[in-house]
Amino acid sequence: MAAILVLCAVPALAGGLEMLRFDVDTRRPHAEGEVHVVRVDPVRWELAVLSAAQHADGKKRTLAAWGREFGLEAVVNAGMYQADDATHVGFCQVAGKVLSAGVNNYQSAFVSDPVDTVDAPFALVDLDETPLAALRLRYRTVVQNLRLIKHPARNRWSPGRQRWREAALAQDDRGRALLILCTRPLDMHAFNEMLLALPLGVVAAQHLEGSAAAGLWVRTAESGAGRASTGGSAVPNVLAVRARQPKAPR
Repeated sequence: MAAILVLCAVPALAGGLEMLRFDVDTRRPHAEGEVHVVRVDPVRWELAVLSAAQHADGKKRTLAAWGREFGLEAVVNAGMYQADDATHVGFCQVAGKVLSAGVNNYQSAFVSDPVDTVDAPFALVDLDETPLAALRLRYRTVVQNLRLIKHPARNRWSPGRQRWREAALAQDDRGRALLILCTRPLDMHAFNEMLLALPLGVVAAQHLEGSAAAGLWVRTAESGAGRASTGGSAVPNVLAVRARQPKAPR
């Protein structure tokens, strides 16, 4: 896909947290289609999964409501969910508690909160290379999702006819997390090729959500700086960026 990529100058949100925006179109450089990226240094910021199942009210919330209520810096979909409007599609373990035990054939896992500090604080892992059972021993949070790009920067999708707005999670070549929202409907092969062509150093990516439910919310965007699009749907599970809290002695 031959694309015009325009990087919009947006100030850093905070130390180790940046927002970038790219206009992507094959015909004109300032079309409605946009790619919003929140780049996160996982050493300085925590990547956490929040779920309605963790709270007494069991209530779904919009991304903006999750962000405001829980004091988050950025929020994106954590992945697709079942027809019960609650259960994550695939395996999901958060802070050591299994919220969804159903393992499927999706070949990507997001991991954070390592048991041993020798392990990276965040990673996207290919499950055909590292077994899920091994990850559960090393990380307290493990979330299985549909793979888009396999290490090292391999597009795993063929061209297709179906197109949708896409929320995705990627890892760059410096180990940083990239929360991504593409508002222009693309098939996933084209989306992956576009993502790999951006100056982001993407080495792996997974699908989080598509179409109307896909969104991205950024706290600083409320003041107008680095405004991001957001999905208006209430969702049960989100991937959040928040300030790291000191760990209590074990």
